[in-house]
Amino acid sequence: RSIHAAMADPAPATSRLRVPRIRTSLARRFLLANLVVLIIAGLVIGVWVGDQLERGIIDRTASITALYVESFVEPHLGSMTTGDALSAAEVAELNGLLTNTPLGEKIVALRVWSPDGTIAYSPDPTRIGQQFVVEGGLAEALEGKVEAEMSPLSSAENAPERAQWDRLLEMYLPVRDAASDRLHPL
Repeated sequence: RSIHAAMADPAPATSRLRVPRIRTSLARRFLLANLVVLIIAGLVIGVWVGDQLERGIIDRTASITALYVESFVEPHLGSMTTGDALSAAEVAELNGLLTNTPLGEKIVALRVWSPDGTIAYSPDPTRIGQQFVVEGGLAEALEGKVEAEMSPLSSAENAPERAQWDRLLEMYLPVRDAASDRLHPL
């Protein structure tokens, strides 16, 4: 007698794994496509509405702040009607406005600019006299427009603020001198 056994080949046989195909009706595919479109449209509209709200809040804040700051600062810019520098008394008065007052509590940094891009006033005396390129919001303020944006503080003029904050509401406000009608951007 002989025993004959059939042994399987030790090498695994190649087999195809069959994934059952899901058959969806045309109506289900239509619903799925609509869901994708609605999600994408909702995200786009949400981002757009958020941007519009932020822009509206920034513009309103800038308008109110422009009136508020101008009423406090403009009376202390008298010597700029004849030149681009403030007197020591005016600098002291502006420093007083920013110390222990409601205005000083709301403003992180205040600068008065001359038309050529030179800082005529800053609470940091080392910044007075530094000159920067007149562009962006500063150029808009020199044209009489209020300009405001959430700034990442990337420009050179914002180096001191960049050390403390990631971004700030940066506003350039035109202050018109009542006597000479000359603009002094803040």
